[in-house]
Amino acid sequence: MRWAAGGGEGHFAIHELFFSTTNKKGILASANEVFARVSGYPLDQMLGKPHNIIRHEDMPRIAFKMLWDEVAAGRPFAAYVKNRTSGGQFYWVMAMVLPMPDGHLSIRLKPSTEHFQVAQDLYRQLRAIERDIEGPRSIHVKPAMEASGEALEAALAETPYGTYDSFMRTALLAEVRSREEALRKSGARGLAATPGGPLKPAIDAIAEVNAFLRQLVLNLDDYPQLKSQLTTRSALVRDLADDVRLFALNAIISSSHVSRGDSAVSAVAELLSSRSEVTGPLFVNLADAVGEASTLLSEMLFPVAAASLQAETLEVFLREIAARETAANDQRDLQVVHGSFAAGLEELVAIITNLWERLSGLQPRVENLRREMDTMRALSLNGRIESARMDDGQAFAALFHTVAQQVETSRVELDALGKLGRGLFAENVRRLAKVQAAAGDVQAVIAA
Repeated sequence: MRWAAGGGEGHFAIHELFFSTTNKKGILASANEVFARVSGYPLDQMLGKPHNIIRHEDMPRIAFKMLWDEVAAGRPFAAYVKNRTSGGQFYWVMAMVLPMPDGHLSIRLKPSTEHFQVAQDLYRQLRAIERDIEGPRSIHVKPAMEASGEALEAALAETPYGTYDSFMRTALLAEVRSREEALRKSGARGLAATPGGPLKPAIDAIAEVNAFLRQLVLNLDDYPQLKSQLTTRSALVRDLADDVRLFALNAIISSSHVSRGDSAVSAVAELLSSRSEVTGPLFVNLADAVGEASTLLSEMLFPVAAASLQAETLEVFLREIAARETAANDQRDLQVVHGSFAAGLEELVAIITNLWERLSGLQPRVENLRREMDTMRALSLNGRIESARMDDGQAFAALFHTVAQQVETSRVELDALGKLGRGLFAENVRRLAKVQAAAGDVQAVIAA
């Protein structure tokens, strides 16, 4: 069973993805059937033409300047784009553009989030600025783009996004997740039957990779939450280290005034202070390690969205080729799309593996600190016992009790920190080997 078609020129459904590849001069080198249908240009008339044949006059010039600057620097770029069809109609897409050795690959999906409206409002303002400066004959293009870029920067600075890079990443992540949720809710996932023929093993294998990536996409909201929790726990751990050291120091100062016969209290206070000097650097090292894991979590979000789109684009193209039964004629284009997918998956696997190692590496640090906290808790208890033997030992007992409370709070926070992330990533890591094997199967079939 195949998904229903998304309409004709200018129309496409949320389940449809379409792509094109362009050389460094902006000439269309390849595209899939959905792109041809939506744009209204037959493939044989589209290929070899400048990509700007579908450019709509409502698009700000600054958007394309940013795109080309980023791709030329070897960085991916995402933007909402209004395109023009051959019949003069228009359609909107969220486009993710990925650099390649000979040009770039552009993957497009249907916008469906509130960020789309933000982009449309901004584009109207920016295009008005550009047209006003360019003049009726579009003479002053460069100053128009400069003014438009400054206006974009100023406008985003007053929003929660802050910068275009933040807007781009936020919007792409939201669009990919929104699309996946819509397809899951509609039951559209899994309805397309796998065609037979020589490409069937590759389609089956890429479908397995896609299942893994789609689950990551559905978990996209979990990663920022985990990052926030790690950051909060890290700050608490740093504060606890200072609190324990301060209370231990207070115990030493207070015990310096006791009589020689109460030297046991002074000895306990000295030991507490000594242990606090040991635990301080351990707390800081743990907090630094947590910070590194949090940074990796942030870096993981965009590659998840990108790899998911790259993998599904490859599956879509494989199905198109299998249906046409002209795989030999599509070999070059297939190699390009597969190369983009393979690079994206490799980057994502490296990030997940590194992140898992970081999260797993927190546990030994936590256990080491827990042992130190157990020692300090025992010392605090001894301090309270010795204080009880003193005639005026209530103040000491209260002080040692406070140290014990801080130590216990530290132990609770350490336990929570040790568990964070492992449950979320354990299953992903277990599936990585199988996913990589399936990706290898895809490569083998395509190469053959």
